[in-house]
Amino acid sequence: MKMKSIATNRMRSTVLALCGFAIGTTPMWSQAAQDAPPPPPPPQGEWHHPGPEKMQERQLEHMQRQLNLTADQTTQIKSIFADTDTKMRALHEDASIAPADKHEKMKSIHEASTAKIRALLTDEQKPKFDAMVARQQERMEHRGGREGGPGEPMTPPPPPPPAY
Repeated sequence: MKMKSIATNRMRSTVLALCGFAIGTTPMWSQAAQDAPPPPPPPQGEWHHPGPEKMQERQLEHMQRQLNLTADQTTQIKSIFADTDTKMRALHEDASIAPADKHEKMKSIHEASTAKIRALLTDEQKPKFDAMVARQQERMEHRGGREGGPGEPMTPPPPPPPAY
């Protein structure tokens, strides 16, 4: 009986010590959380994507796997992506161009970059690349592209069903 009470008292002491330690360190944890500002909330109704640089990186990696690109081809395609991105950003920031005209110009920039990339490829790589481009266009059409035509905002996805 005496051994049982000694073991019980030791266990209680250990639990109390751990609780005291946890309580004593809580202000440090909460202070560290207060020092870092919370991340800004995502804008309401907008879609989020990784951004052009990350998307280009993913696209290039996909092309490397599917087409077995050489190092020279990879470097040149990366340069085409950068040039295309620069042109698209400049066009996007130009407020003097009507939205419908911007859409057409963006389409022509994209077609030109696709043609430049295709010109770098071997005869074996071209059919695979054409299939990749066709699948991408199909996905865009499947998503509906821009609803309401050029210049109209895309409709955000429907909200998830409520959790009960």
